[in-house]
Amino acid sequence: MYALAFRAAGFHVATARTMRGASRHLHSNPDAIVVGAVLADGSGAEFVARLKQTTQLATTPIILLTGFIDRARFDAMRNSGADAVVLKPCLPPDLLDHIERLWSRPPRRMRTATKT
Repeated sequence: MYALAFRAAGFHVATARTMRGASRHLHSNPDAIVVGAVLADGSGAEFVARLKQTTQLATTPIILLTGFIDRARFDAMRNSGADAVVLKPCLPPDLLDHIERLWSRPPRRMRTATKT
């Protein structure tokens, strides 16, 4: 549903059901990434954490899309490094609004830990 709406809005869209499949599309430096909370081969939060650790994608807006509303899972998703966690059901125009808001704000800098 989201891919169809994004294509209708003029976006190039690549889809995948797994982390491995999605990784094949990342060489194209996407402008934004929308990840489901549950993938066939892992969690969306785990995938987001991996993506945010790569220099190439550190400032790419990433949205985690979820139907889970329990506090522990929601907090884990927020702590994954996702720029936004959006609850389903979410209409495609609303998801596009989230992405456009993320594009309009300054990119988050990668945080580095230092020992003191």
